[in-house]
Amino acid sequence: MSNLYKKGNSTLVVVVIVLIILIAGLIIWKGKSGDNSQSAAATVSSVATTTPKKVVLDSSDASIEADMVNIDTDLKAFDSDSAQIDAGINDKVISQESL
Repeated sequence: MSNLYKKGNSTLVVVVIVLIILIAGLIIWKGKSGDNSQSAAATVSSVATTTPKKVVLDSSDASIEADMVNIDTDLKAFDSDSAQIDAGINDKVISQESL
């Protein structure tokens, strides 16, 4: 019985226990991931059966003008954001010693 607790045997026992834990974890993980793939397949098949709605395109002058106003507004907001980012990048470092 004292031979069981020698350094070589205890290392072998630890390695075997770690392998058993890894194999059990892999089996549990594979079992759970298999359930997710089945539910994902069911979701995909239900989404694929829906019919797309028809989109009515409005190409009138008023619609185009409204789109251009929206684009201009978005670009002005982008310019403002870009200027704030540039100001942040060019910000000067204040040393902590002067405070």
